[in-house]
Amino acid sequence: MEVYYANFECNTGEKKIHDQIIDYIARTDTVLPAVSDYCDNPKNQSFINKILDSLRDADVFIADCTYPSLSVGYQLAYAENIGIPIHILCGSDSKLPFIFAYNADIKIHFYKTEKDLFFAISEILNEVKEAKHLDIVDALPD
Repeated sequence: MEVYYANFECNTGEKKIHDQIIDYIARTDTVLPAVSDYCDNPKNQSFINKILDSLRDADVFIADCTYPSLSVGYQLAYAENIGIPIHILCGSDSKLPFIFAYNADIKIHFYKTEKDLFFAISEILNEVKEAKHLDIVDALPD
């Protein structure tokens, strides 16, 4: 399964946990390249195309929205537009924009501890795999 993981990189001192999340997902699935808020040349069209191509290839979009990020918001909107299942991870002390809470297509997973965070990721991955399996079974000829 291909997982697009977006986060708010890295001025918050959270790079270590994001690296751990990517490593955790990569144990069983492919982690597609995501964009950070900071890159050498944000106007580079091939860079933007790579992001959009990765989103189109993804089976699920997972974003850490503990801290605000315009680039994560853009990626999330694009994922919603093309119909990818969207899951938001959010530290329990953070406040999400109200638009997320009222969007039935976005599933929000709050966490207090790293254990809670990784449990939520595991649940997301299992849920998406189960849904993909059901889609495959439903598509089988009678």
